[in-house]
Amino acid sequence: MIDRSFSPHQIAVSWDTLPGLDWLTNADLELIPTSSLLSNSVMSQDEQTWTVAKVRRALAQMGKLTKEQRNKIVCGLVGHSRIQELCFGYYTCGRCDAQVGDSLGSVYLGAETAVVIGHNCTKCRENYKTLTGLDKLYVPNPFKRTK
Repeated sequence: MIDRSFSPHQIAVSWDTLPGLDWLTNADLELIPTSSLLSNSVMSQDEQTWTVAKVRRALAQMGKLTKEQRNKIVCGLVGHSRIQELCFGYYTCGRCDAQVGDSLGSVYLGAETAVVIGHNCTKCRENYKTLTGLDKLYVPNPFKRTK
């Protein structure tokens, strides 16, 4: 599980997120400096802005990852996508499937800027125009028609 409460230079992970690190305990991996996972050629300590190219280089350095691992790592690095799924009032990230909002039992403020997968309304189309490449990275086309 990737914890989103990290500083720009750290990422919290669990041992099953990154292959080859299974010899470490969860306590060891609770907070790993990003620089120990990624070389400085990807992102130095002074840089705090992720781009699609930097994310792809970082993932390439991590070796073979499953789609699920890749998507969770991307969300941990750059945040959850604003392209989301909506089911019974619960919003989930379109990339990693983590729950990001609940409009059933509470108020989800991100609903105003979300693009709901399978929705083709005017609001979702307007919101889609404001997305960045990082929002769209490894997320299915929300407006793709199914047969």
